[in-house]
Amino acid sequence: MTYGMFRHMVDELFNFTTAKNKISYKLVNYEANTSWLYQVPHRKFLDLAVVYQVISSISPKGIHTILIDNGQAEAWNVTETDLHKIAKENTPKSLPLHILGIDDVIRQLENLCEIPENEKGEIWEELGTLKAPMYVITNRYQNLGAACILYDNVLQNFSKEQGCDLFILPSSIHEMMVILDNGKVTAYELKQMIREVNDTLDASARTLFLSNNVYMYKLHSGIQLA
Repeated sequence: MTYGMFRHMVDELFNFTTAKNKISYKLVNYEANTSWLYQVPHRKFLDLAVVYQVISSISPKGIHTILIDNGQAEAWNVTETDLHKIAKENTPKSLPLHILGIDDVIRQLENLCEIPENEKGEIWEELGTLKAPMYVITNRYQNLGAACILYDNVLQNFSKEQGCDLFILPSSIHEMMVILDNGKVTAYELKQMIREVNDTLDASARTLFLSNNVYMYKLHSGIQLA
């Protein structure tokens, strides 16, 4: 890293005027991260936690971020509520919504799960027999995209467009899988599926883990644990 790059990162982290427009949020598992969540401004959302970050760069290689801890928030004299308000406005602009279809769902899971070829068939066969349309909600960069379900009206609008309630599977920190509740699939089946997929993750992929639970979005009552 050159001195100029280092200086740029320092300025972003310590200069609120510079950093403010680059503050965004992401979702992580709450229980799995209690060892460090007390050190950062956050709020609980279902079995997840919303945490805040400064986006330092976006490139084809990924999104580079700096996590905002309590000390930095105090130095900026901002509260978690302040950070949430800023991130709520910034994140949809910096990381625009992107919704993919079934073929992309399978491709996303293949990229996520490093399992032997001879063991993939059962999972893909199970996906194919669910008899319910599937989609992935993420952002344009397909990186840290699970937080897109926090964007205003995303789930509401999608539920209205499809004319039904939604099952939401937190497949990784990068995306949420959405399955239409057409009466042909149950929350129990989906929980079994997400657990099977998560159980195949190797040590490196475990850093992408979001949850073993399944959520339900109901048009008239919002999102909840299924």
